[in-house]
Amino acid sequence: MSKDSLLFFIAFCVALILHLLIVLMIYHPGTMISMPVTAGMIFSWLYTSRVIKDLNHEKKVTWENIKIVLPFWLKYALYFFIIYAFINFVIALSLESGHGWVELQLDHDKLRGISGFWVLFYATGFSAAWLKNKISL
Repeated sequence: MSKDSLLFFIAFCVALILHLLIVLMIYHPGTMISMPVTAGMIFSWLYTSRVIKDLNHEKKVTWENIKIVLPFWLKYALYFFIIYAFINFVIALSLESGHGWVELQLDHDKLRGISGFWVLFYATGFSAAWLKNKISL
């Protein structure tokens, strides 16, 4: 496992644990934890975008080929996390939440909606790192 894969796997595990704790109402991380994890989603997306762009440019790998190269478990895990993140977000929107979505102090419902995307974005980062190693950029 490469450094990139390991980093995204650890970030994915942290995001998944935090998300489960939030959904089960066991723990509510404060802004000092939730903001860096949320900001990390941007880095994960940038990394994923760069890997896919490089694969398409240098190796002429299309999205269909990427789906073939990904292992069965990883491909369907990504499908699951995509669907789950949106369903979780809709559920969080339908719950009574406090003051509005622009406020930096996140109440439980807002954090629940966002934390589902933490899991999704770090899973995509891990998948991109796995592809990068498999196809050898």
